[in-house]
Amino acid sequence: MIFIVSLLTAVLFVLIFEKAIKKKPAIFYLLSVSVSLADIILTQQGISFDGFFGIYIRPMFHNATLAAAFFVLVMYANTFENGSDAIKLLMPLRGELSIMASVLAAGHIVAYGQVYFCRLFTQPESMQPAILAATILSLLLLLILIPLFLTSFQKIRRRMKPKSWKKLQRSAYLFYALVYLHVILFQYRSALRGDSRSILNAVVYSAVFLWYFVCRILKALHL
Repeated sequence: MIFIVSLLTAVLFVLIFEKAIKKKPAIFYLLSVSVSLADIILTQQGISFDGFFGIYIRPMFHNATLAAAFFVLVMYANTFENGSDAIKLLMPLRGELSIMASVLAAGHIVAYGQVYFCRLFTQPESMQPAILAATILSLLLLLILIPLFLTSFQKIRRRMKPKSWKKLQRSAYLFYALVYLHVILFQYRSALRGDSRSILNAVVYSAVFLWYFVCRILKALHL
């Protein structure tokens, strides 16, 4: 449910702030940094919230579902028909949305990493196999995300050869696949036990990410 809300939020955000994001991206980068830092501090202090904010708003940042939603927009940008309104809207914003998503994801990584990374390096035997695998995937995701994040900035991109930049960007496909596996590893045990929220999350993530790869294949084949 939170991922669906995050997807709708991300789409609405882009529709409202499309021009502002392109003209003043630094403002949105700073906003993303502020939100990530706030989430890290709240996590460290053990502060939680009830009501609408605690159920829908905080989880979008704490669980990185809004970051995932922005990545989904970046993913799907090139799957739409050339010349369509969707591709005209999203393609010029891919770099900015990638940076914002990366910053929001960093807050999630730090907040959760304080627990899971510490256990991984000190007591890996105490972790359930699925959680252990998901934590290892987190490290791989971070290693892939850092160069993708840095090369999303225009100043860095301009210093690279176009072929080198495109070659590096192909690692985004691996990143998206690992994000999906990471989520499923955290959800599948609860889903198998019949938890409706985990089942819904697994179904929605599967539909969004697997359909993306189908779309990419179909567009590559011009079907």
